Amino acid sequence: MAQLVPLLAGGPCAGGAYERDASDIDVDMFLSGALRAFKRRGGTLLTRSKVVASERLGERWQIKTEDDSHSAMVVVNAAGAWGDKVAQTFGVQPIGLQPLRRSVGIVELSDDTVVEPDWPLIAGVGGNWYTKPEGRWLLASPADETPSEACDAWPLDEDVAAGIDATCVALGVRPKRLHRSWAGLRTFAPDKNLVAGFDDQAEGFFWLVGQGGYGFQTGPAMAAAASALVCGLPLPDNLVAQGLDTGVLDPQRFRSR
Repeated sequence: MAQLVPLLAGGPCAGGAYERDASDIDVDMFLSGALRAFKRRGGTLLTRSKVVASERLGERWQIKTEDDSHSAMVVVNAAGAWGDKVAQTFGVQPIGLQPLRRSVGIVELSDDTVVEPDWPLIAGVGGNWYTKPEGRWLLASPADETPSEACDAWPLDEDVAAGIDATCVALGVRPKRLHRSWAGLRTFAPDKNLVAGFDDQAEGFFWLVGQGGYGFQTGPAMAAAASALVCGLPLPDNLVAQGLDTGVLDPQRFRSR
């Protein structure tokens, strides 16, 4: 492991495992590409357009936002941490989504410490911290999962400090300066599995939530699955071959509890 990340030789690391096939995702490119494809297919992205009321009339939803009105046969609830709140706006029972806060800091190390941009992500065996290069600095997180309300999350100083401390102890280095920090919400269903399917309480209301911390990794497959289910088609063969079935995704699995 020290051959991959020489700093590990100066810390308490006794061994480790290396996943050779792991790779990073360019999040900005991923989102920009998805948005361009969406617009090419005639989609329109509306921001700052909160839903304030809805009603099912015949075969369509009539939806009122703060500044406009819309009509649709199917509503896809992909509201993340706000998924349960959006469901209530449509008269649908929540399924028990739980947002969990995750904090991250970008830290500069002492002047004589060199960070190489091609180092892999490094995580503690207990899952209680991780770090990876961020340019010439390090991204550090305590891998926290703090229950939160749906909100614009912000990091707590003690959480960021815990991630930096764990990283510096593991690598045998000293921090010099915190450059910035942020937090996000990773939202899980009660069984921590993905949710995709129509709700039997409200015609035309489709759940697409519960991606937790794996939204980007699962995004393309979930998009293919959701597209098929919304259109009343079978799941794609390649997903079925991986063991995916509609029962695993079905939001009704929470109704019998």
